[in-house]
Amino acid sequence: MLLSELQLRRPTFQADSVPVVMADGQPWYLPRPYVEFFPRYEEGKLVTVASETHLGPEFDRLVEAALPSDEGGVSFLAYFELTAFLLRLNYDLLDEAFGVLLRHRRNDEASVERMQAVLDVATGQAPKAPAAGDGSPA
Repeated sequence: MLLSELQLRRPTFQADSVPVVMADGQPWYLPRPYVEFFPRYEEGKLVTVASETHLGPEFDRLVEAALPSDEGGVSFLAYFELTAFLLRLNYDLLDEAFGVLLRHRRNDEASVERMQAVLDVATGQAPKAPAAGDGSPA
């Protein structure tokens, strides 16, 4: 299945998205979440600093589930769900497309780098990128 990144863009494509090379070898653009931090007080005392994103509680739950755990690494199920969530914001993709875009090879450097890049975008740690589709190399 050949996919055209440009042709699958939604009208609501977010131009400040971050390019991540998916398993098909093309850069696909993931929306950059805006992470906000805020204090939580109880009885006048600061008890914690919490965070949330503008993408909503479902996204926040997916990020939490996809982060590496103390028991051992990233959950593939959560990682795939998170990546699909982000891709669907910018692209009109059929379910079959995710089998092409999200393939992960065990002990493959490109797969590991892709996973880390997705997690960096999702957690607000991706570097600022040029506008998507401006003709510059990804």
